[in-house]
Amino acid sequence: MFKRMFITFGVLVAAYAALLKWMPVTYDTGQHLQGSNRIKAEGYLYGEGAAPNDVIVGSSLAFRMVSDSLPSGTYNLAVGGLSLQEGLDLISKSGRWPKRVFVEANILFRKYDQGFMDKVSDPVMMAAREKVPMLREKNQPSGWLFGWVKQRAKEQVGADGAASTELDGNTEVAGRFMLDEQLEHYKRIPGEDTVQQHLERLASSVAELERHGTHVVFFEMPLDTRLMEMPLAEASRALIAKHFPGNAYVQPDMAKGYITTDGLHLRKESAARWSGDFRRMTEGALQ
Repeated sequence: MFKRMFITFGVLVAAYAALLKWMPVTYDTGQHLQGSNRIKAEGYLYGEGAAPNDVIVGSSLAFRMVSDSLPSGTYNLAVGGLSLQEGLDLISKSGRWPKRVFVEANILFRKYDQGFMDKVSDPVMMAAREKVPMLREKNQPSGWLFGWVKQRAKEQVGADGAASTELDGNTEVAGRFMLDEQLEHYKRIPGEDTVQQHLERLASSVAELERHGTHVVFFEMPLDTRLMEMPLAEASRALIAKHFPGNAYVQPDMAKGYITTDGLHLRKESAARWSGDFRRMTEGALQ
């Protein structure tokens, strides 16, 4: 009985591996935020060929930037719920050095998620995933099926994901509640020790990138206009200017009326518009 089960299991695994080889996954198979973050991370760690020309690192704010509107060859390594530092460390661990790295500077002081990094960069599992793509998060059978169903549903309703509902999933009450929370949060600047710890780590990563010939550019995502003028936002901007005076800094034109769902995260249509504006600003000013 066990022999038959083992043989059946082996046949199913071999069949699924063959399916992935001949029909590689080309759609989003993320089932939840952590899974989507791992897919992004593994996509960069195990990418084939030369490194992308441009890479974006940051938080869930930059996570919403729309790939189709960004410069050709851009890899968006911004991870929801995490910070710019995890993205910078993933580039370092991959050894794939892009020509330019765009660092989202809105959220500088978020706690580092060591658990996430341990999962995606464990040396034994990295070696296994490198050789056996079936072990990667995007190739999990449940995600494969979930993504296929999601893709078919989009095609049937004629939606490509760029269209925006009024609040993109947030109720008006929830959006106001979260904005009020952020207005309180942005009144406070972290203590000197916290600031120093994060900036030293960031400076080390920037120096490593530049040693490998990568041009590092900082940028801000558009927020609710009230948050853009709060003490935390202004302090973050000033710290980057002070500690990285030689690096370019891209700021959005808030007169363009970008709209958020909760003060921080852009609605889909604003995210697409900002992504196009970002491409034009960086192509024109940073070549």
